[in-house]
Amino acid sequence: MTALRTIFAILLLSLGGFAQAVFPPFSPDLSFYHSFDEGAEADLALGGEKVVWKSGTVHYAGGRRGGLALICGKGGALLRFNRKGSLDFSQPGTVVVFYRPLGWEEQSKEGLPRLFLWGIESNQGFIALQGANDPKDRCMCERPFHLVLLYGKRLPSATYSIPPLGKIGCSGWHFLAFTWAGAELSVKWDDRPLRHFSHPLPLQES
Repeated sequence: MTALRTIFAILLLSLGGFAQAVFPPFSPDLSFYHSFDEGAEADLALGGEKVVWKSGTVHYAGGRRGGLALICGKGGALLRFNRKGSLDFSQPGTVVVFYRPLGWEEQSKEGLPRLFLWGIESNQGFIALQGANDPKDRCMCERPFHLVLLYGKRLPSATYSIPPLGKIGCSGWHFLAFTWAGAELSVKWDDRPLRHFSHPLPLQES
C-alpha cells in the first residue's frame, strides 16, 4: 500500500493502565513502541512483538537518533502487528510516527499513489494516517495528509485532512501524531497548529 520510499519509527501511547517495562524517555502508559534498531520485532508491544504479516523486503537506513529506521514503500517493506492488546480505542490515546522522506520529488514524476504511514484494518473498519492519493503527478509534500475512517460497521466513514506541507516536508525528520478521545480526534504535524475534528460517533474498542 505504500508507494513512496520513506523511513520511519513508530510508537503508540495508550492512556489506559500499564505497569510493564518503561522505555525512557517515553510515558509509562506506552503500549507499543518500535525503534527498528534491533530488527523487525517491536521493542514493546502488549499485543505481541512479532510481525504477523509483511509485504516487501525489510531494509534499514540511518535513524533519527543514531540507530536504524525501517525503509518502507518502494524497495522497502510494510509490516503488520497485532492490534489487540497494543491499542484500545475505548481509552484516550495517541499514535506517533517519526518519518523522513527519501527522494519524494524525483519519485513523484512517476505518478505515485498514496503514502501509507500507519493504520489498522479489520472486518469492522479501517483507520489510517496517509498522504493523499491525488494528484499523483504532485510531490507528496504538495498533497494533503489524511486521517481516514472507512468501512466501519458502526462508525460513519470520514476523511479528515491537514493541508499540504510544502517543500519543508520533502527533507529531514518529521513528527506526525493522531490522538483520539471518544469522538474527538486530532492530527499534529511538527510544530504546526493542532488540527481538531469531531467524529459523529466515538471510537470504541468494539
